[in-house]
Amino acid sequence: MASLLGIGGGIFLVPFLILAAGVEERAARGTSLGVVSGIATFGFLSTWLLGGVTPRWEIFLLVTPFSILAARQSARLMSRLPLTLVRRLFAVVVLLAGLRLLLSVPAVQTWLGFAGGESGWFPYEMGLPLLFLPVLGILMGTIGPLVGIGGALILIPLLDFLYVGLPFGEIRSTALLIVAPTSLIGFLKHLEHGTADARWVKRLIVPAVLGSLMGSRVAIWIGAKALQGIFGLFLFVVGALMMASSFLPKRKSRA
Repeated sequence: MASLLGIGGGIFLVPFLILAAGVEERAARGTSLGVVSGIATFGFLSTWLLGGVTPRWEIFLLVTPFSILAARQSARLMSRLPLTLVRRLFAVVVLLAGLRLLLSVPAVQTWLGFAGGESGWFPYEMGLPLLFLPVLGILMGTIGPLVGIGGALILIPLLDFLYVGLPFGEIRSTALLIVAPTSLIGFLKHLEHGTADARWVKRLIVPAVLGSLMGSRVAIWIGAKALQGIFGLFLFVVGALMMASSFLPKRKSRA
């Protein structure tokens, strides 16, 4: 499912590790990055080599160094920030990403009465507009590893929001390529700070990678526009539920 949507899988892994595996929440967010790195790597290779979707290498080169540098620093913040703040930050990222992608789908625009046409502020071409890419790398590398995701939830909607002329399939492929090293660095830094568990990475990496390969093939069959709508609706619903649950009072355990 994660590779199908062009994300690393942290949105699924973090709840699983906390609720099903019983991993402490901070450690669950750090641990998910190790699995996300493997999912993103094989998802990208499947999309590129089997699906023929070429990534935008210039985006990779302009985003990745900054996302990696930011990811190294982001892991340090995990032990300092309140978990409630981290949860709400995660929910905001997911909610806004889903809303942005939903509003860029032509059918949704028509239903809401918006003007049709391509989304984006700048034409995608070499030059001044590409100077935004290092900033995107910093945002992705800071927020993604902090909340336990690779950062594609941030990168994909922002690329779609900023640039006209980038096919969604290429955005998805490029995001997977950038997520792989960013997540790996974030995971290694979390290990140093004691907020990751390598044992769960070893247990989950093989089934997760197999799932990512299947997801990449399904993504090719579905098509970019339909995939974009599915991605946006899924993220919007999940983000809204996460935000609502973060404000619910915690149940006190009985003595």
